[in-house]
Amino acid sequence: MIVVKLCLYCLLFTAMVKYSVRGGAINGLYFYPKAVQERAFEIGLTDREMVKQKRKCFMTAFYIIMLTALILIIAVWNRVSDFKTAYLQALLFLEVMNIYDGIVIDKLWVGHSKFWILKGTEDIPFVQTWRQVLKKRSFLALIWVIGVAVTAGIAVLTAKIIQRKTMKDKAKRYAKIFSKVMKKLARSDYKRLESVFYNRYTVHMNSEMYRKYCKTYPSIGTDKLYIGITFAQIMLKLGYSLDEAIDIWETYMIADKRCIIKKIIKIADFFGKGYRLCGNWMDKDKQTRDRDGSILYESYHYNDFELEYKIHTCAYVKLFEYYHIRKFCMVFCNNDLCMCVLHKSAKFIRYSDRVDGAYCHDKLINLRKEHKK
Repeated sequence: MIVVKLCLYCLLFTAMVKYSVRGGAINGLYFYPKAVQERAFEIGLTDREMVKQKRKCFMTAFYIIMLTALILIIAVWNRVSDFKTAYLQALLFLEVMNIYDGIVIDKLWVGHSKFWILKGTEDIPFVQTWRQVLKKRSFLALIWVIGVAVTAGIAVLTAKIIQRKTMKDKAKRYAKIFSKVMKKLARSDYKRLESVFYNRYTVHMNSEMYRKYCKTYPSIGTDKLYIGITFAQIMLKLGYSLDEAIDIWETYMIADKRCIIKKIIKIADFFGKGYRLCGNWMDKDKQTRDRDGSILYESYHYNDFELEYKIHTCAYVKLFEYYHIRKFCMVFCNNDLCMCVLHKSAKFIRYSDRVDGAYCHDKLINLRKEHKK
């Protein structure tokens, strides 16, 4: 993905250069060596004041656009919020742009296109030699090593402002959902509870544990886990039991989403594709978990006949255990709750659950292969 972003950044660079000479190469006279510029002034192709004005306008727009694009890539697209990562990414983009400018723009485009030859200056060399390119690019490479720190600092600041705004919007949205659930439960204080949820969820999102999980386990959707944690904590404070909180969550908070997943699985099962759909889903999920270590497997195998695994360490369980609501993490396990609709092409079996035991032991059997045995 980083290669795609680098290509897009270089494409933007090319577009900016092309825009500067949209009326002809003479509009980019400030790119040329001094000797070419002086000849152009002598033969009346343009005048000094016009070139000076065009250079000022282009360079101002160029630096603003390229800097803004780089900051948005790092802060918004890549979601980088620490200075070291932002610095290294900014340095990579600017050094690649530096090399691209020297080789692709200066040597290939300018060196091989007749577009850049100005009438009346044909006898003056204007294409940089490899020695000149190397000297100029080496100097700029050193400049970027120092100057990129400013870009990285702005990117980090931008990312934090965006994150703060996003977190605030999320807290408001989830608080409204919680308020609606409380209203359905016929609680007259649902408006007050909306504020309670917002405040508690905001505190969680600013906690060290929240930041740790976001950074260490990006695959688990930490913000959504903390919706559940906040929900469970408030429900317990209101006098509900954890089992009652789980029932309410599943009835009002995620019933619609689960209903959609179940319908998709039912359709696949009807056409005999239930095993392959669910098997590939769980296999892809394992690959994602392996990358950040959010779930560690004691054993795992997947073939045409069955998929079986044992999970001995789960970041979900650890997080909910930390808040003394271990059992509530089961609401985030979609496997047994969604795959229970399999009947024709596959069968899902849960032998044990990590919530109340040493392992999460699940098995998915391909009934179509089973029947052929």
